[in-house]
Amino acid sequence: MSWGLLKFCQIVLPRTAIVLLAGLVSMSVTPSVALEITAIEVTTEYMDDFTEGSQAHAKKLLANHTALVKIRNFPKKLQKYVPVSGVSVMYFGSNGTVLTWSSKSKIVEKGKWRIEGKNNNICLYYPQGLGYGICTKFFLSYDFLTETTAGNPFKLKAGSQVPFKLGRFGVSLNKIAKKIN
Repeated sequence: MSWGLLKFCQIVLPRTAIVLLAGLVSMSVTPSVALEITAIEVTTEYMDDFTEGSQAHAKKLLANHTALVKIRNFPKKLQKYVPVSGVSVMYFGSNGTVLTWSSKSKIVEKGKWRIEGKNNNICLYYPQGLGYGICTKFFLSYDFLTETTAGNPFKLKAGSQVPFKLGRFGVSLNKIAKKIN
C-alpha cells in the first residue's frame, strides 16, 4: 500500500465514517403517531343547546364533526333508507355531506345531511333511499348521537373500505381510535 493511500485511509475514511454515522444518527425515524381523540359526550345540556338554538347554531355544532351514533329500536321500515346499523360512526362535513361507517355496509357510505324543523331535527339522505330520508330528534328510545369529536379523525372517504366491523355495545370513539392504532 502506498503512503498516500495509507494516509487517505487513516484520515479521510474515518472522517467519512463519522460523517455517515452522524448522518444516520441525526436521521429521525418517524414513529407511528397514536390517534388521539377528544370525545365530547352528548349530554342533556348539549341536546338542549342543539335543539333549542337556531338551525344555524345546530349546524355549527355538527358541521365538521365526527359522531358516534347508537340507535336502538330503529324501525324496520326506515332501515332500507339509510345504511345505519345499531352503532355507526358518521362524519358530518361542513358542506352537507355525511360519511357513514356502519356494520351494515362494507364501505363508507356517502349521503347528505341537514337540519330541519323547529326542534332542529337531523335529517339524513342516502342514494339507496331514492330521495327519501330520515329525520330524527334526540329521542331517548333512539339514543342517536352519543359522542362527538372535531374533524374527521378516522379519515373516512366515500366508497373506501370500512376499517373494521363495529361492535354493538361498549363502543366509544376512543376505543375505536385505539383499535385503529
